[in-house]
Amino acid sequence: MLTDLMTSKRYFETVINSMKEPIIGLDNDMNILFINEEALKTLNLKGNLLVGKSAEDIAISNDLLRKLVRGIVDENESSNIPPDRKSPLSIYTNDKENYFKVEYLHIELPQDKNDNLRMGYVILLQNVTEYQELNNAKTTFISTISHELKTPISAILISLQLLEDERVGRLSVEQKELAGSIKDNSERLLKITGELLDITKVESGKLQLKPKITKPIELIDYAIKANRVQAER
Repeated sequence: MLTDLMTSKRYFETVINSMKEPIIGLDNDMNILFINEEALKTLNLKGNLLVGKSAEDIAISNDLLRKLVRGIVDENESSNIPPDRKSPLSIYTNDKENYFKVEYLHIELPQDKNDNLRMGYVILLQNVTEYQELNNAKTTFISTISHELKTPISAILISLQLLEDERVGRLSVEQKELAGSIKDNSERLLKITGELLDITKVESGKLQLKPKITKPIELIDYAIKANRVQAER
């Protein structure tokens, strides 16, 4: 019986250590049940004698572990997910900044059909650096393009303002319509570039969207004016 238990324990440890993602198991008292080598390396913890020790005691001198343990405490104290749990956790490891998605799983022992006994927690860190870097590159690209577009659009509007000045020369009715169409579409494009910047703020959580009631006729009039000149041609 003891031999079977030891064999199962070694098998379990082998499986845990073979995982490429950091994983930590804690009991209800926040004592470490298991921690794989990837977690030791990521959290910059030394040695393999941490099993059975208090994670809260170790976290006193380890900021990353303290943040992970605090996530469990916050989850128990409130049903709401803390804001910082929504974004990836930034950790400097392997000589570069890496991003990890933190997942908290419950270790539960089934008691009956409607009740489970909580035995502890599992903290799983999923490396999402590749996706985060792509997302950052996309956000930077959108922000750069938006800023770059504003300069030529502003130049068009200034030139148009000079063209409409009667001291330069009077415009015919048709020319005034064309100038008005250029102005409307330039302002529309300028607004779009501003909205692109707002998108980057939404993704970073810095901008809160506030829906408002809009009359459909206003949207229809806007669309008609934007395409009037092309339609008349």
